[in-house]
Amino acid sequence: MIFAIHQSKNNPRIYLFTKEKGNISGVPEGVIEHLGKIQFLRNSREQSKETEIIALRYKEIEAKIISDGYCLLKL
Repeated sequence: MIFAIHQSKNNPRIYLFTKEKGNISGVPEGVIEHLGKIQFLRNSREQSKETEIIALRYKEIEAKIISDGYCLLKL
C-alpha cells in the first residue's frame, strides 16, 4: 500500500499518514487542531525501500490507515 506522509509544522517529530496527499477528511478535528499546519513530505515506498524508522512501523501504519483512515505517530 502506498500512503502519503505529512509532517506537523508545530512539532516536526509528529507525522500524519493518510491514504492520499492532503486528504485529511477522516482525521478527527481534535487531531487536526493538535497538529496545526501540516506539510506533505512525500508518498511512501515499498517497505523494503522505506526509511528505517518508517519501515519498522510500516505494518502498523498500514493497519491504522485501513481501519481509521489515518495514522498519527511521533517518530
